[in-house]
Amino acid sequence: MLTWADRILYYVSAGDFLSAINLARDYYTGRAKGNRNGLPEDKEAMRSILGEKIRELMVASARYAFSDDRMTDGTHVTADNRGVDRTSLFEDLVSTCCEASLALDDFEFLLDDLYQFYEDSGIVKIYLRQIEPYVLDGRISFIPPRITQRLIAMHDEAGDQEAAERLIWHIDPDCLDINQALTLCQKYRLYDALVYVYNTALKDYITPLVELLLLVREEYHSRRKRHKGHSSQADEQLVMNAYKIYPYLSNTLSGLTYPSERPLPADEAPKAQTEIYSFIFHGTSKVWPTGEGGRLILTTGDGEIEPTYPYARLLLTFDAEAFLDVLDLAFEQSYFNEDGCPWSRQLIVKILLDILPSSGSKLSQSDVTFVNIFVARNVPKYFHDIHMSPSSLQSLLVSLASDPDQSTRDDRQLAAEFLLSVYKPHDVEHIQGLFEKAGFYNILRT
Repeated sequence: MLTWADRILYYVSAGDFLSAINLARDYYTGRAKGNRNGLPEDKEAMRSILGEKIRELMVASARYAFSDDRMTDGTHVTADNRGVDRTSLFEDLVSTCCEASLALDDFEFLLDDLYQFYEDSGIVKIYLRQIEPYVLDGRISFIPPRITQRLIAMHDEAGDQEAAERLIWHIDPDCLDINQALTLCQKYRLYDALVYVYNTALKDYITPLVELLLLVREEYHSRRKRHKGHSSQADEQLVMNAYKIYPYLSNTLSGLTYPSERPLPADEAPKAQTEIYSFIFHGTSKVWPTGEGGRLILTTGDGEIEPTYPYARLLLTFDAEAFLDVLDLAFEQSYFNEDGCPWSRQLIVKILLDILPSSGSKLSQSDVTFVNIFVARNVPKYFHDIHMSPSSLQSLLVSLASDPDQSTRDDRQLAAEFLLSVYKPHDVEHIQGLFEKAGFYNILRT
């Protein structure tokens, strides 16, 4: 009866090292069919023997695939002496060793010796293309920088910057060549990868925020100059990139990484959130980076005066609904409940309300409406945190009912219902008349 070693030797003697590796891996993982004659009963002892055998087979298979002898043993030609394309052999060798290395949880041979075989033979792209799917799906996350450099450069040279960007934010930051990654991201405006590198490798949450804010500023001022219906492909790309600021803010303020949405480390999340809030809601324009060499980050066009709270104001004027959706999610976070938290829901609401009536706000009526709806919905939701005077609540209720925009009527009515759950207006007849004009029939019925 054949033992496990006999079965593996059968493939080896036929020159089929890859099948031998796969069979040994099946024994190692317990998936091999048939008997286990010759293997110890003890699981650890069995794995020790098989693990060593898999390592030996990987070395032997690589040496065989790249040996001079293989060119004379007849495996590279057909019966009619025509050459055989052995690309699949070299592709399968990498993928087989990837699977074996994953089973063993040992990547030394795969990422060192095997890579060198391909590098020395001038066919490293075969190796890179086979290992890339394992990097993208997260099964192999820690690979030497010399390999990540070649992976990223391969796509850059091919003009496929999207593939390069996708790779960058799937690679462990400790494995990246930071200068290479940032240069590529800035050259081709790969903002997802740019954010990832700054956040994870450099622990910098403000520089990518500034980069995106400048895009918002550029698009906002371009939008004002463009004629309706005359946007170019470059304009559309600018809009798409500028809008990345909202998911970036949403993720970070919710304690998640961007763009992967994995949780930030527990000690990193509140630091990132505080830095973002402190920048976005700063009362004046800021210099970034701080210190020598920094520049003043402006939001207005040439010759225009920079307003108060410039960055929050810009995000509201660019797309108030998107920005307030971000804050809705952010308000749900436990960040605001921590002792010593430098920011509060109260302070943010106060800043938003301060922006509305200020001169040069450039907010449209719909923007103002979105802010009013946001505040009205959040006051009762966080009544322990957000405190407003009765006169302010009365004004808010009047604003919601007086807005003539019928497209927002249902949202304004719902917001008014929220507000009425914690506030009773002092001039009931006047408010009731406003509700009748506004068509707030659900409220009137109750």
